Amino acid sequence: IGYVFPLAKSYIPRLVRSFLNQQENHEITFSLSQEITKNLIADLKNEKYDVVFGSLVADEPEIEFVPVVNQEMVIITPPEHPLKYKKKLVLEDLLDYPVIGYDKTSGLGRFTNSIYKQNHIKPSIAFESSDENAIASLVAEDFGIALVADVAILDHFKLEKLHLSDVTLHHTVYLAYLRGHYQVPAVRNFISFIKKEGTSL
Repeated sequence: IGYVFPLAKSYIPRLVRSFLNQQENHEITFSLSQEITKNLIADLKNEKYDVVFGSLVADEPEIEFVPVVNQEMVIITPPEHPLKYKKKLVLEDLLDYPVIGYDKTSGLGRFTNSIYKQNHIKPSIAFESSDENAIASLVAEDFGIALVADVAILDHFKLEKLHLSDVTLHHTVYLAYLRGHYQVPAVRNFISFIKKEGTSL
């Protein structure tokens, strides 16, 4: 399986462990890889992966996308940043500070850029990175602030995690697999397990 970085800390390990804990799955082995959505989808179509987890990609009729994880988008800042003390944080507050953004080619990069366009704002992007670990590292060292998915890795950094008051933003992560493609029983069982249990982990 292939998956985007935000799922590495807890979701994928919990999912695989829960699946393997079932008696009939004890002998199944997994190969795990992390990538951005664009590369995951390309490799899925080339049959490098049986299933992948990432952002929704339009115009991929041969791929089935199943929503599994709903992530709130939050603003992260260095400790004791002025925004910590603002009573009502709004998306336009991003305009007052340098912003650490997602890589434009990543699923979350496309998602956050679409949010900025929809809300007619153009933040000053100081750096770009493909995952929350790198973004949070830069924010914690006061290189800027960021709009990111609220994932477990953020709790490992000294930073403020702030919620927006004017909009509620969520990013959905999807399970993706090839439609009408032969799957060995272990893969079919794993997909069925995800559809049944994967949204509650």
